[in-house]
Amino acid sequence: MVELKRVLSFFKKGDVQKLRDFIDISGNSEDNLKAKLLDFVINEESPTDSKGCEYVYGSLEKSKFSHLKKRLEEDIYKIVFLQNNKKLFENILPQKKMECKKLLLIGEWLINKGARSEGEESLKKALKIANQYSLYVEKIAILDILRIYKGIDNKIKGMEDLSISMYETIEEFKCVSQMKEYAFKIGLLDNFKSNIDLKKIEKIEYILSEADDLMDINDASNVYYWYCLMYFNYNLILKEFETALSYHDKILLLLNENPDIYGKQRYLGLLINKSNLLFRLGRFDTLATFLENEIEPILRPNMSSEFRCFEMQLRLNIELENFEACELYLAKLLKHNMVEISYNLNRVLLYKTFYHFRKGEKEKALLQMSSVQELGKDKAGWLFGIYYLEILSLIDLEEYGQASYRIENLNHLLYRQKDRNVVRIKLILKIIKSLVRKPFAIEQVVIQHESNLLKLKSNKGDYYWDCLGYEVVRFEDWLDRKFVKVGSI
Repeated sequence: MVELKRVLSFFKKGDVQKLRDFIDISGNSEDNLKAKLLDFVINEESPTDSKGCEYVYGSLEKSKFSHLKKRLEEDIYKIVFLQNNKKLFENILPQKKMECKKLLLIGEWLINKGARSEGEESLKKALKIANQYSLYVEKIAILDILRIYKGIDNKIKGMEDLSISMYETIEEFKCVSQMKEYAFKIGLLDNFKSNIDLKKIEKIEYILSEADDLMDINDASNVYYWYCLMYFNYNLILKEFETALSYHDKILLLLNENPDIYGKQRYLGLLINKSNLLFRLGRFDTLATFLENEIEPILRPNMSSEFRCFEMQLRLNIELENFEACELYLAKLLKHNMVEISYNLNRVLLYKTFYHFRKGEKEKALLQMSSVQELGKDKAGWLFGIYYLEILSLIDLEEYGQASYRIENLNHLLYRQKDRNVVRIKLILKIIKSLVRKPFAIEQVVIQHESNLLKLKSNKGDYYWDCLGYEVVRFEDWLDRKFVKVGSI
């Protein structure tokens, strides 16, 4: 029932009325029950099957109710497909894809009914759209139907020409699909992790080599789009952000110049990626303006791009210590439907912990930390961050005994890492151990670890600080604040 309510939430008032009119057409007893069930789904805040069954039948008629719910669902989707394509989708690409599919279905139906010429005319219209917008699957299906009827008409040359065109389309589709897979394989490496397995670097190099070879074979705009996206993701992994930014600009140019690859959500995703780059480059003023003027005006409610934008706004405002804005975006994130994914929810909760920490509310930060469960599964990344932030909070609260216990936990965790880049966090832990042993001699600790602190502050190579990674509080900044009475590091 929740799924039906979610689908109906996309309906405008006029669409719901069309659905009611559609249900009322036959006027039989089942349709009356469907109308009753529709009212229940719309008006009930948290509809369930048992509540719906009781509301419609007055008793638990599970078999009848299951049948009725299925019929209502079918009617809902019939109304969806009766809509004008421009009402269904905001962007031209999905609009044209839907138009092409409808023409294909109409063409097949007409041919099956014996109206060959009318059916073929519909298929040719569909083929024109498929060619213009690189709709490979639809184009292959259209060409397959047309070539068969050329053969039936004994037009062998026409059949062969259409077959050649179909096989060429299949090959191009294979190239696009393969390049898309390469882009995703690299892009997903750090999607749910914050510390990439070093063994995967060799695998990345192999993928890049295969992709370069594929690009030599086919340089169509669709193929080139995924190729640039792949190198964008690769340069993110390498922390080559300026190079990544140049690939990002190439991708945006491709989208704007090629209607066959443009999509609003794809475009928004790229803008979000740019916001991540600006954050990592420390261009906070530019980022604030970019989020406000370029991204937020074109967001759609409850989409992943909106969630990611709010997440970036939260991180930015934590960094700038705009705590009132932080509270606003925390509230938006925690109400967002994307937090139904536990990973997303836990990441927001970790940022909430970070917010309390930066605000000086260390006790609240520690309490909040206990609610971050899902991220703890990332034992070579986010779990480092959880232990690390706990340690800093405990030191600030002068709970050195508990801090020592957590240090040992983190130490054991680091010891088990064989193929991950843990150079920076190991060096940080080394300095923290000295600090816990001599909590009232910060100046002495700083002098003792001067060379180590310079490595961390270099922010290069293995000592790079990933501001969007698990070290949400940069260690040098935290130590600098503790040391402020003596002097800056």
